[in-house]
Amino acid sequence: VSPVRVWATQAIGLALVTIGTASLMVAVLQHRRRVDSLRGMGLPPQWNLALWVASAVAVLGVFAFASLVVDL
Repeated sequence: VSPVRVWATQAIGLALVTIGTASLMVAVLQHRRRVDSLRGMGLPPQWNLALWVASAVAVLGVFAFASLVVDL
């Protein structure tokens, strides 16, 4: 396996982790804003599983990103 092929594979993996994690973080922020807006219209406060799962996956994405960067 040539060094170029390994580098390209790592770069693509890093790009995918970055895009996925950033998208998820933006989605979490958008979700929070929408829920806050709905609460202003009378939605009762409730526990939000989607927010917690997305936040946990985003944190894992940050660790995956750091792991990939260290391996480069």
